[in-house]
Amino acid sequence: MAKGGVMARTHKRRTLKVVSWCMALGLVCGASSGLAQRAPNPARDAFERGIHALETQRYVEALDAFEESYRLRPSPVAQYNVAVSQRGLGRTRAAIETFERYLAAPERSADRARLAQIRAELSELRGQIVTLRLTVRPENAALLVDGRPAQIAPDGLRLDPGMHVVEVSAEGFRSTRREVDMRPGSQVVLEVALESLGLGRLAVTSSVEGAVIRVDGREWGTSRVDRLIAPGEHQLELLAPRYDVYRRSVRVESDVTLRVDAQLLAEGAGTRRWLIPTLSVVGALAIAGGIFAVVYATGSPVPQQFAWGTFELGPR
Repeated sequence: MAKGGVMARTHKRRTLKVVSWCMALGLVCGASSGLAQRAPNPARDAFERGIHALETQRYVEALDAFEESYRLRPSPVAQYNVAVSQRGLGRTRAAIETFERYLAAPERSADRARLAQIRAELSELRGQIVTLRLTVRPENAALLVDGRPAQIAPDGLRLDPGMHVVEVSAEGFRSTRREVDMRPGSQVVLEVALESLGLGRLAVTSSVEGAVIRVDGREWGTSRVDRLIAPGEHQLELLAPRYDVYRRSVRVESDVTLRVDAQLLAEGAGTRRWLIPTLSVVGALAIAGGIFAVVYATGSPVPQQFAWGTFELGPR
């Protein structure tokens, strides 16, 4: 506890030293509050609000004020104070980037000793950055770090020290959420293997563009669909104008993709397919009687269970 108090007091003394330097620069820039009358200057007013907030370590207010001042009147001094506020909030990566921009174009009045001090602090901040190395299965899983989308990098994710929330999700798998507390300068390896929900996948492609695809009486889409579904028997149906209805009973297995290439037949095409062999028989039996031929020639369309299609099973 005593050690933490000493660190806090040390950090406060360092911050106040920076603040007093910034205030001096503010006075040079004409930001003195001792003037009884002065022209309105929103950038200067925002800068002074930031100084007062830093004096009491109200870093959120200070950051807002300095960012407003910099937006109204870009200046190295305001940019430096943005970095000081970011450092106070623990936004180490952001503070590093802002300090680097400041050092690339400091104000003319900054002496070498002061710039050397900033470079030394910048080096210290770089050493605090943490690295999170992630291995995720399945590989196409979506990743959120602290609520923001992230991509797995070969050399790991560079983060600010402290607590981080990692969320991994993928279609057909149970999502997971991990909290990782990372000390300054540390490297953490995290392996996440999502648990499968045991669903199967049904992928249907229609030979007719725009055909409506239904599964178990519910419309899934048109032309082609690819969705997860509970394993077991399902009723597949495709409908398109001027085409016979396509119906099939399909069985979907857990963690397996069933692909169906549905070939729809034009209205009456099913009847014509069966008339070819039928008429041959009729020709052979024509002598026996004309009634037999008439029955087959005018018969009703083929029942829908003869709809055409190909099936393919594969891993999901």
